[in-house]
Amino acid sequence: AKTVCQRAFEYSRSGEPKIISELVTDQQALTAINTFLDEERVLVEMACGAALAAVYSGLIRRLQEQGRLPTPLRPLLVIVCGGSSINTGELSALKEKLHI
Repeated sequence: AKTVCQRAFEYSRSGEPKIISELVTDQQALTAINTFLDEERVLVEMACGAALAAVYSGLIRRLQEQGRLPTPLRPLLVIVCGGSSINTGELSALKEKLHI
């Protein structure tokens, strides 16, 4: 999507849910793509891998340890989308480029 829908934008600005912005590395995103591919048999692109990296890299646990997320955590939802712009050849090239 080129823009976020108005309702989603308003919801994000309401303070509910709490939005925490964090960065993950390309290596973490690519590792998450590989893990998700192994576990779910679904190939996703790097942007989705970045969202998955929050779970697979331990970022969620670190945010809990820092008190930025509650413990125990309510069910967590990661929206998995995108895969039309990557194939196994591109995945292999990314692995080589990022030394994974």
